[in-house]
Amino acid sequence: VKAAQEGGPEAEDVQTAGKLIYAVMCEQVTLYDQDQAGCMTPSSIDYTDPSSFQDDEAFKSRLKYVYNYGITMLGQGLISEGDLKEAVLGRLAAKCGKEGKDFDDWLEMA
Repeated sequence: VKAAQEGGPEAEDVQTAGKLIYAVMCEQVTLYDQDQAGCMTPSSIDYTDPSSFQDDEAFKSRLKYVYNYGITMLGQGLISEGDLKEAVLGRLAAKCGKEGKDFDDWLEMA
């Protein structure tokens, strides 16, 4: 974190790692479900049918958690604003058939 906040070549390495880690988090939350024991299984969500997830509060909560985690990473210099925006819009919102403000409103992002 310190290297990212100080800038320089190490900050670029930290942000690259942060971008990749965040991409995996986005893929995990959209492609897999996790049971109480922590086991991952392919998600039961059908992204071609928005009614299968539109009102699923548990799913929305997981998306919101990952979104907020990315915002925290941004604040710590662990991911660039452009990379965060690209991941949120391209990996989370697009998967749900949403864009920008529509996605924020759906998740009730403050």
